Amino acid sequence: MPPVGGDTLYADCARAYDALSATMKNLLDGLVAIHSAALPYGTKGVFAQETEARTMKIIVSEEAEKACPHPLVRTHPVTGRKALFVSPVYTVGIEGMTHAESAAILGFLYAHMTKDEFVYRHRWQPDMLTMWDNRCTLHFADGGYDGHLRVMHRTTVADDVPH
Repeated sequence: MPPVGGDTLYADCARAYDALSATMKNLLDGLVAIHSAALPYGTKGVFAQETEARTMKIIVSEEAEKACPHPLVRTHPVTGRKALFVSPVYTVGIEGMTHAESAAILGFLYAHMTKDEFVYRHRWQPDMLTMWDNRCTLHFADGGYDGHLRVMHRTTVADDVPH
C-alpha cells in the first residue's frame, strides 16, 4: 500500500438511473451506446503513448480498437434493475447520433453518474478485498500515490452479452 492516495471511487449506475426524470429515462431507454477500448488500449491510445515503466504490463493492440454496441441502459440479469451502461473511458458515441449529440448526452450522464450521492470512496488498507459488479458500477482509481508502489490483484469474471 502506498502511504498516500490510491483510493478507488465506485459509482452506482442503477441509483443514478433511478434518479433521472421519466422524460430522460424515455429518451435513453432503447439507445445503443458504442463502446471501444481504443482510447486507453488502442495502438494510438493513452497507454501506447506512455514512456514510464509501470508495475503492470499494459498491452496495446489493434483488437482494442474494435467497436461494440451495447444498450445505453442495461437491465441487470439478476436483480432486474435498470442501470446506465456507459463509461467515459470506453463509450465513444451513441448509435444514430452525431458526435456533438452523443457528446452532449454522454457528458450529462457522466456528470450525473459521478455526483457525490452516487459515489462511494474506498480507502484501501492492507489485505482488503473488494468486489463490484461492472454491469451496474463504474470504478476509478483516484491516484495521488506517484512515486509509491501500489500492488493489487484483479480477477474479472466473464459476463453474458448486455441487454
